[in-house]
Amino acid sequence: MVGGHAWSPSLTVLHAGYIHHNDVEGAVVLAAIDGILAGTFTNNTGRNPQGSLPLSGCASGVAYTAGDIGSATIQAGAIPRTYHNGACQP
Repeated sequence: MVGGHAWSPSLTVLHAGYIHHNDVEGAVVLAAIDGILAGTFTNNTGRNPQGSLPLSGCASGVAYTAGDIGSATIQAGAIPRTYHNGACQP
């Protein structure tokens, strides 16, 4: 998780830094960005998302989600999703 909105929609990270060249396997959501104003998320890879989240509205395993990203630079392929108030919102 990059950003603070999963904990509180009012908690926003001003600059998330540079997240790059990470490799994730087997998590429910391989990478989730929600609640940043700036930062860079590029050249990350993921395989085999699996399982499900105990939040309403969440689909089973997905690779990469992004919501409330301000002017951040993110790699292509994100599923639009936020994690506010204990629920997934596409």
